[in-house]
Amino acid sequence: MKTWVAILLTIGLVAGCALVAALTSVNLYLPLIVGTSVWAGIDSSRLRLQRYQSGISYSPVVLGILCSMIWIVGFPWYLSMRRKIITGAARLRPEYEPWDMAGGQVSRKGLVQPWQGRKL
Repeated sequence: MKTWVAILLTIGLVAGCALVAALTSVNLYLPLIVGTSVWAGIDSSRLRLQRYQSGISYSPVVLGILCSMIWIVGFPWYLSMRRKIITGAARLRPEYEPWDMAGGQVSRKGLVQPWQGRKL
């Protein structure tokens, strides 16, 4: 979802928990934060978030912990990055970009090794 929608959703979830807490004296903040953080970690492994250029492209476990620690910022950020990945707008990290066959790496004799003729 778009960033502003993710922020509004997060504010709505907090407001909903506050309303439930006011009406029934049941605190749902902790289950909300833990549940959404676990979901973000599981979903990030499915989307392979680590492959993309972002400030939150961590492993699923680290992402879940960070989302639970700074939930008010981390959860909307994850939702907006998730939308970019699903729509194809997210940029891959350079090490995960597809190899360019027309980029001068292929000659008539076959593949040109970039380290050929150099000391390693």
